[in-house]
Amino acid sequence: MTASAPAQTGAAAQGSALLQRVATARPAVIRTEPEMAAAVARTVPAKVIMVVFQRKDDWLEVGSSYAWGWVHSSFVYPYDPSSGAGSS
Repeated sequence: MTASAPAQTGAAAQGSALLQRVATARPAVIRTEPEMAAAVARTVPAKVIMVVFQRKDDWLEVGSSYAWGWVHSSFVYPYDPSSGAGSS
């Protein structure tokens, strides 16, 4: 049996049982586009757990029930909900 990668965009990502979650390692800026010059969509404090909707280079599109915007991967670490802790 060959496993295929789940879709990581939009509604398809929300329905996937294999959603990746990340947590902010420190306060982070969520941007409207995956680039440092993009406008700020919001800021989030440390230890906020977010769903990853898609990836582009070193950027992750993150949010909760919907995508908030893009965060650089250096601001987050993988979060494992089964253990209750992230691995940094």
